[in-house]
Amino acid sequence: MVTFEEVYRRHYGDVFRFVYSKVRDYNDALDLTSEVFLKALKGFKGFRGLSSVKTWLFSIAVNVVKDYWAYRNRHLPLLPAPYSDEADDLDNPLLASEGEYDDDEEETPDFAVPLSAFKRAYYSLPEPYREVLYLFYVEKMTYREIAEALGVSMGTVKSRLNRAKGKLKRLVKEEKNDP
Repeated sequence: MVTFEEVYRRHYGDVFRFVYSKVRDYNDALDLTSEVFLKALKGFKGFRGLSSVKTWLFSIAVNVVKDYWAYRNRHLPLLPAPYSDEADDLDNPLLASEGEYDDDEEETPDFAVPLSAFKRAYYSLPEPYREVLYLFYVEKMTYREIAEALGVSMGTVKSRLNRAKGKLKRLVKEEKNDP
């Protein structure tokens, strides 16, 4: 049986990066990641293992982030969006600049583009699309794991991922065509 301390050590970085990608504020991401693990600790004895520990943690993280944005939108509606043109301080393959991918077809998103154009396009996507792109490409989760983490069907995950990639390609193309 794995201990909670091992779960924390093994998954803290992944959960933090996911939360940070959603809130784009380092201190808030630290607080929210702590909240995820506090909720996980409270529910750890009841965890039945019907999904992987990582999937379980990400489902908690998804809900914590949703609660965060619901609170922020109700109480702080004039704050700027989480997008920034500044360079990311976290390694995110979705936000890599041109030429950073190797030739491994399996690991290379088919929409690798210049960083600035990609970021503008990526952050203009609806949240459900950004979420599946992140979980699939960055966290390398399977369709089943993503479906469990988000509480949706595998068909919904596949559909969102396909639509997200298509919309992202169109947005990036528009970015490139704008002077």
